[in-house]
Amino acid sequence: GLAGAGITLERVVRGAFTREGGHAAARQLLDSGGPRPTCVFAVTDVMAVGALAALREAGVRVPEDMSLAGFDDIPVVREV
Repeated sequence: GLAGAGITLERVVRGAFTREGGHAAARQLLDSGGPRPTCVFAVTDVMAVGALAALREAGVRVPEDMSLAGFDDIPVVREV
């Protein structure tokens, strides 16, 4: 598992599987304090689009400052 590979889950934020849910979850992550994560993994591409909007609003450059990954491979999101 992840622990065996030396990977720890430092922060997990949950949200609705929507653009708005991704936006709110990213805001919660950014507002939670502590060191800024180097990567955000969204469980859907739609959530990733919302997270991207929140990161940009906060002045976070993707991928320069933080990586962002979604999961679904929705064709239209490939263009984002």
